[in-house]
Amino acid sequence: MSNNVSHFTSYVSHDDKQYSTTQLLTRPFDDQLEFDEHGKIKEDMKFNINNSTFNIKNSKLIGNDEDKFETMLFLPETEGRKCEGGLRTKGYFKFSYENLMFNDECLILNDKDGNEFKVDNEILNNSTFNIQNSQLDETSPDNSQFKIQNSKLDKLPLISIITVVFNGEKYLEETIQSVINQTYPNVEYIIIDGGSTDGTLDIIKKYEHAIDYWVSEPDKGIYDAMNKGIKASNGNWVNFMNAGDSFADNNIILLVVNSVSNYKDIIYGGIIVKKGGQEEDVKLLPKKFNKKNLIVYGTGVVCHQSIFVRKSKIIYYSLKYPLKGELNWYFDLLKQSISFQRLDFPVTYYSLGGVSYSAFLPNQLEALKVIFSQVKFLAIFHLPKVMYSLFNKFIKGKK
Repeated sequence: MSNNVSHFTSYVSHDDKQYSTTQLLTRPFDDQLEFDEHGKIKEDMKFNINNSTFNIKNSKLIGNDEDKFETMLFLPETEGRKCEGGLRTKGYFKFSYENLMFNDECLILNDKDGNEFKVDNEILNNSTFNIQNSQLDETSPDNSQFKIQNSKLDKLPLISIITVVFNGEKYLEETIQSVINQTYPNVEYIIIDGGSTDGTLDIIKKYEHAIDYWVSEPDKGIYDAMNKGIKASNGNWVNFMNAGDSFADNNIILLVVNSVSNYKDIIYGGIIVKKGGQEEDVKLLPKKFNKKNLIVYGTGVVCHQSIFVRKSKIIYYSLKYPLKGELNWYFDLLKQSISFQRLDFPVTYYSLGGVSYSAFLPNQLEALKVIFSQVKFLAIFHLPKVMYSLFNKFIKGKK
C-alpha cells in the first residue's frame, strides 16, 4: 500500500448544489499540472499526464491484458471540435475503490492498486453522500419508487454513464438530472455531443459542475459517438443513457451495484416504456440473453439503456449499421465468454420515437442484415419466428 494518503475534495458548484455523484473527487496530479485563467488544465499538458501510482502514461490508463482498448483521460481533438469541459478538465478525477473501513474520523478506501484515500466527516455527513448499501425490497409495476433497506457496501466500483446527444435541447436536461441525482456516490458522467447547433451546449454548460467530461464535435453518427464515450470511460462498468431517456429511480445505480455478482459480465433489467411523454407500461426482458432470442426478438431482448457491461468485456460498436448497430453489438458481445445477470426490476424510462424507431421498414431491413451476417443458417431456421416478431412490432407501431 502506498504511504501517500489522498483526501477527497468536496466539489461545490456555483449554486452550492451538492450531488452524491460529485463527492468522491480527488486531484492527484496537481503537482505536475498547470492551469489557465479559467481553472482548466493547460492544453499543452493535457496529454502529458504520467503517474505510475495510477498506471497512467501520456494521459492513457494502462489497463489489463484483456481490455479491448485504451482508456483516455481526454479525447484527441478532431476537425470541427467546438469545445470540451467538465471536472476532468479542471483536474478532478474518480477511481474505483474497495476495502471500505470506517473509524470515528473518516472512511478509508483503497483503489485496486492499494493506494489509500480518506473521506473526511465533512463529506460523510453530507446528506447526499449515500454510503449505505441498499437492496431492493419491493417494486410495483405502477410505481417506480423503490423501498430501500439498509445492508452494507464493501466496495465502491466506479460506474461510467455515457450520454450521446445531438440537437437535444428539448430532452437532454431530464437525462442529465436523472444521472447526477443518483444516490450512489461513485458515478463518472460523460457526455458526447455531435456538434449541436441548438441550445444543447447551454444545457451541458449549465451542469458542467456535475459532469466529469464532455466534448462537442462532429461525428460519424450515434455509434461513433458512443465509441468515443467508451474511450473516455474509466469505470468498472459502463452504461449508455442517451438523451431522451432516464433512470427509473434515483436509487437505480445503487441497486445495481448492490445486486451484481462479482463473476458477472453483463447486468440488465427492465424498462418502463414512455410514448408521447406518458408512462405506458413496464416491459420486463426475456430471461435469456442469447443468440436465439436476438434472432427472434432483436433489440427487444435488452434495451442498451438498461444494460451495464463490465469494462473488460465492452467492445466498440461497428459503424456499418447506422440504425441497428446495437443489435450487431449484442451479437459481437456474445462472441466472448460472457456471463449474465438479469435484474427483476425496471432500470430505465425509455422514450419511443428515436432515430431507429421513426423508420420502421429501413430499421427492420437492417436488423435482418445484421442477423443474417452474424448467424446465417441459424437465422434461416428461425425465420418464421423472426417474421412473426416483425409483424407484431409493425402492428404495435401503428397503434
